[in-house]
Amino acid sequence: MSIFKTIFLLAVAIGIVYLSELQGLSSLQLGLIDFVQYYSAANLWWNGSNPYNPDILFQIEVQFYPSLKEVIRMWNPPFIFPMIGLFLSLPFHYAATIWFCSSIVILLFTAAKCLQDFSDSPRQLLYLGALVVLLFVPTYGCLQLGQITPLFLAGVLMYLQSYRSPSSKYGEIYAGFGLTLTLVKPHLFLLLYLFEFVRSYHRKKWQIILTFVSLTLLLCTISTAILPEVWSYYREALKAPPLYFHSASLGSWLQYFFNSQSTLNQFLPTLIGLFFGVIWLLSRSSQELNSLPFAMLIITLSVALSPYSWPFDFCVLLPCYVWILVQAKQNRNLTIKIAAGFLVLSNVVALALVKKMQFFFWFPWLTFITLGWCYYQVKSAHTGTPET
Repeated sequence: MSIFKTIFLLAVAIGIVYLSELQGLSSLQLGLIDFVQYYSAANLWWNGSNPYNPDILFQIEVQFYPSLKEVIRMWNPPFIFPMIGLFLSLPFHYAATIWFCSSIVILLFTAAKCLQDFSDSPRQLLYLGALVVLLFVPTYGCLQLGQITPLFLAGVLMYLQSYRSPSSKYGEIYAGFGLTLTLVKPHLFLLLYLFEFVRSYHRKKWQIILTFVSLTLLLCTISTAILPEVWSYYREALKAPPLYFHSASLGSWLQYFFNSQSTLNQFLPTLIGLFFGVIWLLSRSSQELNSLPFAMLIITLSVALSPYSWPFDFCVLLPCYVWILVQAKQNRNLTIKIAAGFLVLSNVVALALVKKMQFFFWFPWLTFITLGWCYYQVKSAHTGTPET
């Protein structure tokens, strides 16, 4: 039986159990907290109401989730509504079940696919992939809350396939479609968008950018056609951004150290990163820009410099995490093996803190630091530069 069929059957079995529990236990919260936000906001968008109004949104949310105590506000841009609008054709419990199972499928398939692509001789991909997912802490928050993260994780996986199969006939379009899925949380991928533009310029190939722009315009058209005022509603909501969020981002760290809730503090690392990112990327060679390790580094750096990044958002770094583990296995460099072991150990330790994920800010930075060091070591090994 193929890996995908096995994952699919596993997800169906989990879905049957999950749905029965969901219908029998009104207090069950697994996979509902954030999904009810997406479902309710999309419901308002489809029916011509303001999905960003907290008072109206709360009235809809408690219809689907009666035990909810306060509103869960929608902060995602209107790009998200055409993507999740299909769920509105299903009752809430069935839609939540499908999304929960789809998240499991995406997580397991991503880990198995990356093991297959990055490893020279992968064996027992499903079992190894499941183990990797279980030892990657952000997946717990993602599944517990019903987060939208697996959607753009699938997008990142599709984008990375353009590095694995550069000569594929539809690879560029496939990668552009993957980038479009990241628009559900575009603030996480600003540096990645810039990187792909510079990379396309170096390659003199614009299929990825053209596909990305075309699909972005399509999403804008659909969201506006259903609710013409949706973008003005979104702009109004952003006049009072959630500066009080304590997320795992440099912006939140600045808010904490300066003891002030300032938009400048929140977005300063992003602005600095984009400014110097242009200079840095333009100075790279085409060979480096088209390498898979460099793409991994850019994705991680893009998330790290975003104004808001919750630990469950770091689930998008699952391909990078798998890449680190594969590099540790394939390279004789002791430093890489120690770094990878340290990263795995940090995940195991962090499992004890999973109920308070929003507070252990230290975890995501371990991924970033370890990935950067592994990239340096692998590049040094390939170029013959002495390693330290």
